[in-house]
Amino acid sequence: MDYLYCVQMYLPLRDKDGQPINTEMFNAMAEEVVEKFGGLTMTPLLGNPVYDGFWKSPRTKKTVRDKNSVFTIFVPQEEGSVEFFRDGKKKWQTSLNYEELLIIVHQVQAL
Repeated sequence: MDYLYCVQMYLPLRDKDGQPINTEMFNAMAEEVVEKFGGLTMTPLLGNPVYDGFWKSPRTKKTVRDKNSVFTIFVPQEEGSVEFFRDGKKKWQTSLNYEELLIIVHQVQAL
């Protein structure tokens, strides 16, 4: 049985100041992921499905509402796979001017 990690990156369409994020930033992130893992699937940046998010900011204690696109990436269940996203998270948060990116990892089985 082959097991993979399914990594989902919830990417805000506006930065923490409410300004639209330049789509070139998403393209650069996608290229980086594709270079490392060979592919990804993403929801559209405009139209549907774009997901509404609600979360309480630990910094301001206020509820933040955002719209998100989602990158879904299937990666080998190897030590370096999760570290790639853990290491990239801070860099991506800075480049997107966002307080906290949500990146989740699931173990899945490929059939």
